[in-house]
Amino acid sequence: IPFELSAKHMAQYLEMQRDAMLLLQNGAKVSAINKAAVVTKLLQIASGAVYSNESEYQLLTTDRYSLVLDLVEQAPHSIVFFSWVHQRDELIAEAKRRGITYGLIDGSVSNKVREETMSMYQAGFYRTMFCHPKSAAHGLTLTRGTRTIWASPTYNPEWFIQGNRRIYRTGQTKKTETVL
Repeated sequence: IPFELSAKHMAQYLEMQRDAMLLLQNGAKVSAINKAAVVTKLLQIASGAVYSNESEYQLLTTDRYSLVLDLVEQAPHSIVFFSWVHQRDELIAEAKRRGITYGLIDGSVSNKVREETMSMYQAGFYRTMFCHPKSAAHGLTLTRGTRTIWASPTYNPEWFIQGNRRIYRTGQTKKTETVL
């Protein structure tokens, strides 16, 4: 699905790409010390927020989260992969606003809760699952889902391939699709 950054959002992206630094509206500066860090910051910016340190982020736009939840609403059951904590937080907030039931699998979820969440999803209690690919891209069978949605591009091809295989596996009886 094509997603175009707004003019303001694109200007922020291009500023980071050009200068390896971005001045935020609140006066905070975000900088990257090398090319790898610039790529990470560009992925963050494209996803709708940027981190000024390891735990604090500045939300730039919520447009992408609205699109992701529109896509969730178009499918009976889906899996949404996110890369950043801000994505998780904003996707959950948007799902709550829309009354969409969801489960969550990421590094904050214990193994017991993860198993319960997977079972409830497979039984149809959740419309969507929000998953971090590091926690959910391997070994899970989530054949209730028919659509895998990536909230933003991922830099890890293995996560992308394995994440898409969570719904397309033995036991799946319906047509599946991947939306990036």
